[in-house]
Formats: sequence, structure tokens, C-alpha cells
Amino acid sequence: MSQSRRWQIQGFTLDHVAQACQGQGDVHRYHVLPPYSLRMTAELRDLLEASAGQAKRCLNAEIVARLEESFEREAVVQPLSEHEAAMQVLAKMYQETQDKINELKSMPSLSPMEQVELLHEEATAKYLRQAAARASMAPGDRPARSKRGSMPSPQPQPQPQIEISDLTPNDDSLYLEAARCVVSSRRCSVSAVQRQLKIGYNRAARLIEALEDDCVISAPNAEGSRHLLTPQQRSAARLLPSKAEIEQQRKQEELALRTAYLVEKYDDQSIVQAILKEKIWEGMTAAQLFDSAGEPEAIDQKYMKNKSREVWKYDHEGRNRYLLRVTLENGLVVGWDSRS
Repeated sequence: MSQSRRWQIQGFTLDHVAQACQGQGDVHRYHVLPPYSLRMTAELRDLLEASAGQAKRCLNAEIVARLEESFEREAVVQPLSEHEAAMQVLAKMYQETQDKINELKSMPSLSPMEQVELLHEEATAKYLRQAAARASMAPGDRPARSKRGSMPSPQPQPQPQIEISDLTPNDDSLYLEAARCVVSSRRCSVSAVQRQLKIGYNRAARLIEALEDDCVISAPNAEGSRHLLTPQQRSAARLLPSKAEIEQQRKQEELALRTAYLVEKYDDQSIVQAILKEKIWEGMTAAQLFDSAGEPEAIDQKYMKNKSREVWKYDHEGRNRYLLRVTLENGLVVGWDSRS
């Protein structure tokens, strides 16, 4: 094999060899490797040969050039930080949720299950917006360590400025006084309020819960302790739904799910509404009674020649005393006895 052919196999063109002979260029900067077999598909080899022909270089030089370009591109790309990645995930989840909401709202009519799904998607979108708002806040930087590796002495935190006039009205006459005590002493425990105001424990606990609902203090952490909220934290906390709103939304979802279940089971709106109002009527079946009044605490059964009789008992008060007794014959309600 000629010398020029060996140069071409090793990745150099004849122009490179000529420049090296004239003292130009730097052929020796390449690591000369012996020829080796590289497995690839015929389509990939055709693409590489076409690209090498356009660049006027051999196949090996084309492969080396493309590898160098790929490593240069990887060096330029900067990975996303955890905060940026989290924001991208929240944005993607929010967009998918909004698309689902728009799809459901564009439908001409919604079934009960689709209405429940729409409520769920709207609640999810609301929580994602709030999570994105919290994530967009600048996180507190971790304190730097000293040369010996010990943590620096903690800096005194500024005392939160709480506007007493900003509180919501409360039926308890000591609510404003409890707020002043908590802000001045920076102690948010029930026992501290109980000692300072000289009141009972239950009343102090209600005052602490009211201050939490009013975003003056935080919710208890895993250890059960609370802390005062800064004005920025109060503003962010007021964007979140309250406990009452969360509980109301949960009840609405449960009611929608139960309504959908009853409609699918009985396919009669009048029966469904009567069951939801926990009514009892003559002729209702045992299944309807179970869905309306729930599982009985006791059942008396008696089987006769032509019929069977059952007495379902609810609200046990004492020995064989119940506030509600419902009589069924052959699986249908024939009467009931209710005592208030």
C-alpha cells in the first residue's frame, strides 16, 4: 500500500500531507490509530460518504469531525437548575390541566362523572397556580460555613409587623388581646396564650386556631410548634384556600361522586334526590333504604310461610332502645317508627 493511501486511511487528505511536507499545518496533533472495522448500517454509511465528499475529506476524517462537533455542542449546553426544572414541570402540568378543562367545557353536555372530573381539574389548576407562585419566590440562601467548618452565629431575625386592624372580626372578645400577646411575646403556643390571658385551655386553643385562619401564625409543623408569619408570608398564605374552603370543596366532590353513583344505579332523579335527603317512604327497597339511612345497627328477622319480615334498627340509645325502627316485608318498606 502506498504512503498516500495509508495517510488517507488514517484520516488525512493529500492536502494535509503536502502542508506537512512544506512545514505548514500540524499533522502530528492527530493521534494516528491503526485501521479498525466500524460496524454501521448501509444507510448511515451512505450519508457519511456523501457528507465526506461534500467536505472533500475521507470517511474516517468525517467521523472524527462529527464526534468533535458533538462534544463541543455538549460542552455549550448548560443543565437546568433544580428551581428551573421544577418551574418547567409545573408549567407543563398546568398547561395539560388547562387543556383538559377547555376540552370538558367545550362539550355540549357533561355526565355526572365528567362534572366531577371538571371540578377536580379546576381544583388541580388552582393548586398548580399557587405552587408556581410559591416556587417563583426567591429561596433563602444557605448560610456559608467558616474556615473551620462551623456555622456562623445566627443573625437576629426582624420581628414581623402585624397590623392588628387587619384581623377579621371574631366573636371572642379576647381575640385582639390574644393577637397582641402572640405578636409581642412571639410565642404561638396554646399554653402561652392560656397563661397570659388566664383563660381555659379550650378557649385558648380556639383563639390559636382563629389566628392561624387569619394568617397571623403558621400551621403546626411535625413537632407541633408554630411561628409568626412575616407580611410576605401572610400575603402568600392568603392566596391559598382556607380550611373551610378545602372542606367545602371536599364535600362537593363527595356529593358529586355519590350523586353520579346513585344516578347510575337507579336511573331515576326523584329516587336519587329522596335518597340524598335521607328520606324513607313506603315501598322503597332494602337497597334504597341502605343508601338513604345507612347500615343498621341491628336487624330483627322473622320468616313466615308466605312472607319474611325484618326490622332495621338505627340510633341505639340503651338496652333494646332505638330512635328509629324500619319494618320491611319481602324486601320492601311497609312502615317505620321514629322517636325524637
